Amino acid sequence: EVHRNMDQMTDITGGAMPVALIYPATSALDITPEKALLEFEQRVTEAGLASEGNSIYSFLGSIVKAQMNMDEIPSEPFMRQMLLSRVKQMNPNILENFYSSEGYGRAMYSLVNLNGATLEEFEEIAGGVSAVYGVNLEPVSNAFAMKDMNDMMIHQQIRSLILAVLLVLVISIITQRSLKLGIFSTLPVAVTLLGLFGYMGYMGIKLSIVSGMMMGITVGVGIDYAIHFSSLYRYMRKSGNSAPASAALKYVATPVIANASGLAIGFTALALSPFQIHSTLTQIMWVTMTLASFLALSMLPTILGIKKDNGQKLVDAKY
Repeated sequence: EVHRNMDQMTDITGGAMPVALIYPATSALDITPEKALLEFEQRVTEAGLASEGNSIYSFLGSIVKAQMNMDEIPSEPFMRQMLLSRVKQMNPNILENFYSSEGYGRAMYSLVNLNGATLEEFEEIAGGVSAVYGVNLEPVSNAFAMKDMNDMMIHQQIRSLILAVLLVLVISIITQRSLKLGIFSTLPVAVTLLGLFGYMGYMGIKLSIVSGMMMGITVGVGIDYAIHFSSLYRYMRKSGNSAPASAALKYVATPVIANASGLAIGFTALALSPFQIHSTLTQIMWVTMTLASFLALSMLPTILGIKKDNGQKLVDAKY
């Protein structure tokens, strides 16, 4: 049912959720906002950012063209008043869709997408037209609010991820009581983050608040797998095992793979969602689980001496 509703909304809006543009105005009798808004609508349409705008002026323009065979809205106040009266007779409440009681006019546009580049170009056109006509055209919607929030928080998120990795390093060194094991335990997490950044860049997934949160989960999950192996390796070595890396790998491989597979498969259910962000989360989780588990079971045993363990086994077998 959600899919059907989203498909129907896509057909109506032309592919994206509509965004609004507000400007100072009290009624359609104001001529200055009309020129600015029609210029703006022409620019965004020519730029391929949106289909035709839904404003009071585009609405009145379609009426005068259909009923009065005129290409432009009459500029004479008397003619405009007559036109508005005719519109009110058709629908007494229709003008309320275009004006607010706070003295602002409102226009709606269905953008081809809500990517940051599209929103930024939309804002730039609004700023350029505002400067030419002296009318403040201000884009507003949740999409612009999220874009501004992302722009402010992306750098903070990157710093937070770096700080998280450093804290994980410190805690690993303390809990493992070994500088070497602490550093080695953190390496799979760092490489997983780099791999995830690379995948997102290759697939065109933008760094946002949500993807940043998923990267935080990456740090938490990746260090779990690494600590699982490192702790058992440390235990096996203290117990006098002649091949601690091999023995640790034997015990941790199955639970790590089971846990990673379970989380990734569980998040796959989000791929059925009509929202793109849920599909993105599915991809991020699969990449995260695959890299984190693979690196914990391959990088750490290699660094901690699984080859040496195999050599020791050959020596033990010989004697």
